Amino acid sequence: MISALLFGGLLIFLILSVPIAISLGLASIFTIWISNPISIDAFTQAMIQALNSFPLMAVPLFTFAGTIMAYGGVSKRLLNFSELFLGKLTGGLGIVSIVTCLFFAAIAGTGSATVAAVGAIMIPAMVA
Repeated sequence: MISALLFGGLLIFLILSVPIAISLGLASIFTIWISNPISIDAFTQAMIQALNSFPLMAVPLFTFAGTIMAYGGVSKRLLNFSELFLGKLTGGLGIVSIVTCLFFAAIAGTGSATVAAVGAIMIPAMVA
């Protein structure tokens, strides 16, 4: 019953041309509110308390650090280093991307910084 309510609400919001992210959020909030009637204040407090953790606070900071490293040239140097050894192989750009991500993740220690730094360089090169 609850899953039917969730997917039905999602479908209604999508038919009304509400953006997908907002549709997912509204359908979830609507389903929680219908299936377990609590006050909006308690719901908001529980949501904020769940987001109030140090590991979640670190994610945007690591992403910011990765962006700084991308603009500083660290990821470009790692890319050139990887391309020196692997660039001539078949599928070299993909292999270079993977090896660069490997080195960068070893340096940064997080995946979000790696995606921000290496992805900013590799995605335009792979699309072209």
